[in-house]
Amino acid sequence: YYPVASGELSAMHPQPTGFQWRDWVDLALQRPDAKRRPAAVVVAAQNRLRSIRRTESRLLVFGYDCDNAKARGWQQTSPPFFGGDATEREGLAALAEELSAAVDSAGFALSSAIVAALYGDRDDAPRVGDPFRQRLWAMTEPLFFEALSGARKAGLRLDTVSQARRNFFAPLRRIVLRLFDEAAPVSSMNVIGVRRIAKASHHLEGTLAGYGKTGVAMYTALNFTPPEVPQGRRKKAVAKGASK
Repeated sequence: YYPVASGELSAMHPQPTGFQWRDWVDLALQRPDAKRRPAAVVVAAQNRLRSIRRTESRLLVFGYDCDNAKARGWQQTSPPFFGGDATEREGLAALAEELSAAVDSAGFALSSAIVAALYGDRDDAPRVGDPFRQRLWAMTEPLFFEALSGARKAGLRLDTVSQARRNFFAPLRRIVLRLFDEAAPVSSMNVIGVRRIAKASHHLEGTLAGYGKTGVAMYTALNFTPPEVPQGRRKKAVAKGASK
């Protein structure tokens, strides 16, 4: 649920893309400072799981995807559900939000790179990267729940959470690059197209290495230290910006 202007709570409806793991925190975890909150049955289920000393189950999420109060389709999924105490929930929520922010940045970088590879700097380029950005969320869902489950079982200590972030990022990087290669195959391009792809690929790999605004945002979300920009490159970037 989410609050509306009247102060009442309104139910969240699924989107045409279905439920994605970035929605999991709002659906499955009760947090005192959050604007969105799960259904009352979720809170009751968490209390019940703790009372029977069962810490992991499944959450059945379903509903109509609506457009102007008209049903467009039915969405349903059953993600993992944890029944820990308030401290554990806060730890899981923090880790989940970090991973979500990282994938959001990676998805933006992927989508932008695909457009640049296929259309260069054209202002009227179609949003051809959006479907691959959606696929990135779907393909990282198993990694997400594996990271949360592993960190939770290890006690959500600083070292285990840090390891969970690293374990998540390595395959995330591989998936991003694989989707880029699929979207912009070199074999189907002429010389000019190959140059565009090479340039976009180089920029994307730099972002995944923590460079640039998006790369820094991704690394910061995962509590990684972004790489230092060499002094010469930093001066060149400043001079370039000052000349505009």
